[in-house]
Amino acid sequence: MDNSVLKVISSVTYNFEDVKMDIFSRIFKTYGQTQEPEIQFGRYTDSYKPDEKYDCWNRSNDFFENEKYLNSYTNFLDFLTVDKQKNVTYSVNQGVVTFTLYQGSKIINCSADHVRFCAEAKIAVMNKSISA
Repeated sequence: MDNSVLKVISSVTYNFEDVKMDIFSRIFKTYGQTQEPEIQFGRYTDSYKPDEKYDCWNRSNDFFENEKYLNSYTNFLDFLTVDKQKNVTYSVNQGVVTFTLYQGSKIINCSADHVRFCAEAKIAVMNKSISA
């Protein structure tokens, strides 16, 4: 086997009626070097938010309670965003919000619409293949 690296990916799908988790592997996929953002995390990022961020939190809760999930997601993402660090990126297109969360060296790629929430994150890297 060549020097390909096995990437194990965790995928979580949340349906508002039920929750199911699927774990799958992506074998032999080449990943280039990426520039990871410098992200500060921990207690500081949760403790020192300006009032505008808490307004986003409150709006997110209100939208969620009224089943306006896309508005809820975008306000929640605005709440999570530390503007100087760009720890959250998102876009909304045709009723789907697609976003990326950076937490330390971890990256979580997500998408959501009015009935489904999906999140995917690399959870392990192995340099040896697994024999079946």
